[in-house]
Amino acid sequence: MSSAMPSSEISRLARLWLESHGDDAVALARDMIAELEASGNDAGAEMWRRIVIAIEKLGKAKRR
Repeated sequence: MSSAMPSSEISRLARLWLESHGDDAVALARDMIAELEASGNDAGAEMWRRIVIAIEKLGKAKRR
């Protein structure tokens, strides 16, 4: 797993993405991963995988 971007920044981006996209946040982020992979941007895809994990954690915490 790449740690080029600090976890705090991943968390911040996940919160913003979730606020902007609501229930569609994970699906749209996964679309972003697919686009990045298709264009050969593996580092970008890895960053978005980390964001998806953070979005999922935030979503679970929100439902509690």
